[in-house]
Amino acid sequence: MPIVNSKHIEQYSKVHTWESPVRRLINEIGIYKATISAKKDNYLKKIERNVQHIRNKLIGKERYRKIRNKVLQK
Repeated sequence: MPIVNSKHIEQYSKVHTWESPVRRLINEIGIYKATISAKKDNYLKKIERNVQHIRNKLIGKERYRKIRNKVLQK
C-alpha cells in the first residue's frame, strides 16, 4: 500500500466542518483518488529508477569496452 501524503489529499479532498452524507462520499472519493495518485507516483518512480539503472548499465558497458580496447591496443 503506497503512502498517501498530504499533497495528494489536498489535491483531491477538502476538509469541511459539517459533513453531509454526500460530502462524506465526496471526501471518500477524494481520498480514493489521492491513493490512486500516490500509486501512480510510486509506479513512475519505479519506472524512472529502472530506466536509470538500465542507462547506467549501458554507459558502464561502453566505458568498459573503451578501456579494454585501449589496454588491448597497447
